[in-house]
Amino acid sequence: MTGIIMAAVILIILALIGINMVLLLVSDWILAYAGTFFLGFGGSLWTSEIAINYYKTVFGVAVSLFAMVLLVGIVKGCRSSFFSFFYE
Repeated sequence: MTGIIMAAVILIILALIGINMVLLLVSDWILAYAGTFFLGFGGSLWTSEIAINYYKTVFGVAVSLFAMVLLVGIVKGCRSSFFSFFYE
């Protein structure tokens, strides 16, 4: 019974990580296409703050995406080393 509960908890956690990864990738694509519009405001002194805020937002999403890929890589490495220990 405890094995089933642990497997369900792990499945839920991995599903939440997957959903978060998809949301980050979608926001990345939206920001990439919106950049052609927002960076046009960087040419004027009055609207240059819009372009600067766009860069800040892109940097924030990039850091979040980097952290998520790092976590997924760590979990994948631990998972493979854990299962190779049992199946060698």
